[in-house]
Amino acid sequence: MELIDNEYDILEDNITRRYPGVSVNEVLLISACKTGNYDIIQWILSFDYRFMFSLMDNLGFFIACENNHVEIAKSIYKRCNVKCTEEIIIMCCEEGNLDILIWLYETFPDVFYSINHDKKYEIFELACNYIEIAVWLSTVYNDIPIYKNNHNLFFESCKYQHLELASLLVSMRNGGYYIQIIDDEIVHYDIISDLVINKKIQTSESYECVICYKTANIVTECCHYYCTECLETHINKNNRNCPYCRAYMCDNKMAKLI
Repeated sequence: MELIDNEYDILEDNITRRYPGVSVNEVLLISACKTGNYDIIQWILSFDYRFMFSLMDNLGFFIACENNHVEIAKSIYKRCNVKCTEEIIIMCCEEGNLDILIWLYETFPDVFYSINHDKKYEIFELACNYIEIAVWLSTVYNDIPIYKNNHNLFFESCKYQHLELASLLVSMRNGGYYIQIIDDEIVHYDIISDLVINKKIQTSESYECVICYKTANIVTECCHYYCTECLETHINKNNRNCPYCRAYMCDNKMAKLI
C-alpha cells in the first residue's frame, strides 16, 4: 500500500507540474489508466460531471494503450473526445500490445490506412520483436516494404535463426525470398528477385523500355515502362525511385504486361 501511495504521489507531482490546476480525480484517472483499475475509471467517468478529460491532451488514453488496458481505453473513448494517433500505434507495436492494436484498428481504421510507406516499415520493424503482431500487421497491410534497407529484416532474421519471422517474410514476399530449413535450422537463404510483381495487365499494345528501348513488360504506378532486366539492375545498383521521374516504386503498385 505504501508503494502504491508513493507511486501516486510521484504521478501527482509530475502531472500537476505539466498541467497546473488539475483536479484530484484527473490525477486518479491517470493513475488508474496505468494500473488498470477499471472501477475507478468507471466511477470518475460516470459521476464526476465536471471532469474534462480533454484537458489532459489524451494522456490517460495514451497510458491505457501503453499498458494494454483495452476496456479502460474503450471507456475513455466512449466518454471523451479522444483520438488514435500514429504515435500510439508505434508505441503499441514497440510494447507488444496486440489486444489494443486490434481494437484501435477496428475503431480507427482511417488512421492505419493513412500511414505512409516509410512509416509502415518502421512500425513493422518494431513489431518484428513480437511475431504475433508482425503476423497481424501482414494481414492489415499488403504493401509493407520489407525490402527496405537492402532487405535487412530478411537477412537479420535468417542470420539469427528467427525461423517464424523469416518464414513470415518469405510468405509476404512470395517469389522474392528463399530459405532452406533442416532440423529447425535455416541452412541457406537468398534473394531470388528484387522485384515481386503479382498484378497483371493484358494489353495488345507494345511499349518500349525507357532505358534500353527493347520491349517493356512492366509498367509502374507513374505510367513508365521497363523491361524486367533493366528495372532489377536499376534497383540493385541504385534505388527504388523511377529512373524516369524519380517517383518511389512499390512492387504492389506495378504491373506485368501480358
